[in-house]
Amino acid sequence: MAPSSRRLVLPVLALAALLAGCTTAPAGGGSSDGGGSAPAGGGQAAGPDCDGVTTGGFELFREPRLSVTPDVAVAPMTEAGERLEFVDSEFQEGTTYSYEYAYVADGSAFTQTGAPFFDSEGMNGVDEGGGRFRLEGPLELTTASGGPYAGIVTITATTSSSSKALANLCVLLPAG
Repeated sequence: MAPSSRRLVLPVLALAALLAGCTTAPAGGGSSDGGGSAPAGGGQAAGPDCDGVTTGGFELFREPRLSVTPDVAVAPMTEAGERLEFVDSEFQEGTTYSYEYAYVADGSAFTQTGAPFFDSEGMNGVDEGGGRFRLEGPLELTTASGGPYAGIVTITATTSSSSKALANLCVLLPAG
């Protein structure tokens, strides 16, 4: 082998060894922790996500009328101080909002609990009035141990004549 060819072999072998350590998780992550995702920009660690959920009614979506802050793929709801803030641009007087959540394991969603958004502090769901409300962490798991888990939070608006799901959002739930 010529000397110039040998110089090329070492970088190619190093790159092959580096790439051999890279694997991708199946769509559902294939684990009981709610799945895994590739690291997002900034080198964030892979963690539970909502990819591969097969339980009907838990598909991720958000109605255009609902703005959510922060607007992230997986919102952490594992500790006090973590929150999702919502604004309903089609708020009508008398509308109430509620939430329910489920944890994700092996591609299935398992409903936990939920509640209306109240107009008082000290609750997970706080209605600030005028179509503004927030959900505060931590959201507790009642029927799962281990984790942390990915979860899906469903936000619903109810008027005197109907109820409408406004969003299914992916969140990170604490270890149970």
